[in-house]
Amino acid sequence: MNSNNDKKIIFLGGDHASYETREKLQKHLYQQGFQVFDEGSYDNKPANYAQYALKVAKKVQKNKNSIGIVACGSGIGVNIAANKARGVRSALVYSKKTAEFAAKHKYNTIALGSRFFSYKSIQKFVDTFLGIENNDEIDDVSYQYLDIVKEEK
Repeated sequence: MNSNNDKKIIFLGGDHASYETREKLQKHLYQQGFQVFDEGSYDNKPANYAQYALKVAKKVQKNKNSIGIVACGSGIGVNIAANKARGVRSALVYSKKTAEFAAKHKYNTIALGSRFFSYKSIQKFVDTFLGIENNDEIDDVSYQYLDIVKEEK
């Protein structure tokens, strides 16, 4: 894990489908020394994934050095919603490699699908994302992506 994690703020949120996973993940991250803020949903009753993903994204937007973790059944919906906020770069993470890629390319939010992976797998994805220092070099493709995002928002 990152040795500076005691200063890292994480905003966590998602819908009912991800509630149990997020509860476990919140405890795990807290034990690792992160400051974790739960932005909901707060139970397993049906909830609007977009509402909670945007809530997390707006917190990340205001807290420039923070990280967002959003989850729903597939991860797709929360990923789309989180990317609507200016300055938020959310990546759909579904493997250790995609977690590494998201960290290397300076994504500040990750989206997870709690119905497709076990909690242990999701924890590994998150640990991988948080444990990799951001690389100062961004390839040309990432710069092109940033230019597109500036035009869209």
